[in-house]
Amino acid sequence: MRYLKVVLVLVFLAVVGVGAVAGFALAEGGTTDATKWEWARGIFLKERSPGAIGKPGADADLRLTVTDFSCTPRGVSETCIAKVDVRSASEDETELKADLQYLHLDDIVVAATEVTPSEKVASGDQEKEIVWREVPSGGVRQIELHEGLLSGGILIKLRSE
Repeated sequence: MRYLKVVLVLVFLAVVGVGAVAGFALAEGGTTDATKWEWARGIFLKERSPGAIGKPGADADLRLTVTDFSCTPRGVSETCIAKVDVRSASEDETELKADLQYLHLDDIVVAATEVTPSEKVASGDQEKEIVWREVPSGGVRQIELHEGLLSGGILIKLRSE
């Protein structure tokens, strides 16, 4: 009976600990902002893959090559578009979710607003455009691409620091 009480106390403490970690994670970044999960990525995953325009990179099951990047002024903001060749290494369909693709500016990070023609990635090579709308003018330093919330990601440097 004594061992049963010890086991129950340990189970209770484990549940409370997991709940505290989950609560902290949700408070820090929610479930859709990969930029807020740096602490978890550092514990569980390897560093982001470095990349460059025209150089293939891999993140989880996606193989990504940014072939072009441009921004068009729209008043005080810009619309930026990255053309990306995407291939899934998995036989299952996956997604390239817009809200997990980021532009790093001098002092902020902006999530993409859409992926065209769709976020779905089936097997085989596909061309996608990742679109960021209402980006503050100037200062875009790099693109950060992710398959999933906790995937390591790929950093594409757009200018030297």
